[in-house]
Amino acid sequence: MFDLDQVEELYRTMSEKHQEARKLLGRPLT
Repeated sequence: MFDLDQVEELYRTMSEKHQEARKLLGRPLT
């Protein structure tokens, strides 16, 4: 099982990378 803190940290990291990629592409990612 995952530790909830690890899951939240992973989700936050993925979200930040998604935001960066969206900025670079200039359009939303699906």
